[in-house]
Amino acid sequence: MSEKFLEELEEIIVLLRASGTKKFDYSSSTTTVHLTFADVAETPPSPTALASAEEMTQVSSPGIGYVHFVQPGTEHPLIELGAAVTRDQTIAIVAFDSIFMSVKSPVSGKIADLHVVEGQRVGYDDLIATVTP
Repeated sequence: MSEKFLEELEEIIVLLRASGTKKFDYSSSTTTVHLTFADVAETPPSPTALASAEEMTQVSSPGIGYVHFVQPGTEHPLIELGAAVTRDQTIAIVAFDSIFMSVKSPVSGKIADLHVVEGQRVGYDDLIATVTP
């Protein structure tokens, strides 16, 4: 399968999940795709988890591409786990071909968690990092 096909499929999956679709089938002369989305039972969070979650800000990918925590063309890291960041500071770059999308922190705080690794492929709105005040 081509990378373009996989990217388009990823976009379709995001749309299907958002619409609440449970099953999707597609077939052509060269490709067959069967998708089934399982219901995931949600466990109510504890009061402690709720308080902690309110203090955390999740930072997501602005598009499809590969995550970089190093400034392109240099060896300078943009951020590291535990680093202090300011609002609108670029914390990562999502690159696809010659398109570079900055991932900016929406709040000032500290990088509490990195949910992806350098060079990992991400889709639109995939979780990249968590920032705490």
